[in-house]
Amino acid sequence: MPFSNKIQMKYLKYKFGNIIVETASFSAANVNEIHLSVYGTASETFEKALNDQLLAIDRFMYENQIQKHSLVSMRFFLSDYSNQIGHLNAVKDRLKISYNNCSLSVVQQPPLNDNKLSIIAYIIDDKEAVVRKGSKDDNELVVDRQHYKHIWVTQLTSSDSSEDPYSQTTDVFRSFKSVLDRKGLAVKDNCIRTWIYVKDVDVNYKEVVDARKDFFTEHGMTRETHYIASTGIEGRHADPDTLVLMDTYSIDGVKPGQVKFLHALEYLNPTYEYGVTFERGTVVEYGDRKHVFISGTASIDNKGEVVFPGDVLKQTDRALENVSALLNDAGSDMGDVAHMIIFLRDISDVKMVTEHINEEYSHIPKIIVLAPVCRPEWLVEIECFAIIKNNNSTFFNF
Repeated sequence: MPFSNKIQMKYLKYKFGNIIVETASFSAANVNEIHLSVYGTASETFEKALNDQLLAIDRFMYENQIQKHSLVSMRFFLSDYSNQIGHLNAVKDRLKISYNNCSLSVVQQPPLNDNKLSIIAYIIDDKEAVVRKGSKDDNELVVDRQHYKHIWVTQLTSSDSSEDPYSQTTDVFRSFKSVLDRKGLAVKDNCIRTWIYVKDVDVNYKEVVDARKDFFTEHGMTRETHYIASTGIEGRHADPDTLVLMDTYSIDGVKPGQVKFLHALEYLNPTYEYGVTFERGTVVEYGDRKHVFISGTASIDNKGEVVFPGDVLKQTDRALENVSALLNDAGSDMGDVAHMIIFLRDISDVKMVTEHINEEYSHIPKIIVLAPVCRPEWLVEIECFAIIKNNNSTFFNF
């Protein structure tokens, strides 16, 4: 059944057996970007859920005549990473071959849909050129778009699992910097987005924040320059000694003025005012479109205070209001959103939050997971990605 509330973004929903594939697609200059959220509607073993969801993605691509090399990235949300890693590892090589390389991200954030697994996937369907992809190792993917190189570096962890959260975070950022250094790039100039997953976030988050702040300062990122869009949230690796896990997205080829930052100061305060260092949102402008990255956003006001403590539905509304305000700063709105991830602290809130969000946004591909936010008073956090049409000859097309 199709959904569409804007010419730019087209929403469709598919059902393959017990698997739902929600899609949002944006097309300009003969290049179609497609975001998928994939999840099951019946309880299954992890192995069956994994195979069924991957087959559903393949079926979607086949039915829509999309070449398999067009699939660029997948993020797996698992219910029990330690016990599921074996089945996942068994298919990783097959996925790399099947899709001619793709970025794979994995985190333990249990899907709140009675299933052991959910997937978010991203496709670049270029009608005029083959999507050229390469990788140095399992955790790195480079997509060469002629004028730009899009770089995903995922599953970054510390090499020393005995270290504290501060040291592990420092190691993770240094490892990421080394990857960019080898490409002649810099974290400050080329990194667009990070996702930082923290084991026992209520206990460990402060040290993660301190380490990130110190790393940024060391490499020229301050309140006078800029930070990086980010989500810092509860999430676990298969290794119980891993306290910090990070995914990143960077671009080689962006020019000065091509990357801008979102603030929505009537609704939100600058993050540095309460000691953290990330951008609320980031816009990357191309000739034919803009990409809008909205960081993990909660029920917070422009003084940095938690709004509506104890009321998950009012917090959800305020988080969505803040997201909308940031999108508006980019000249966008909720009608341009390609996917959302909703993080809940309390598993018992899932039914009413899902119903509440779906009253207006049932058409947007989304995944809802169990993942406590970085302040215990926050019951819900939302991140999203949007695409809007653009016409600016200053910059090359996407």
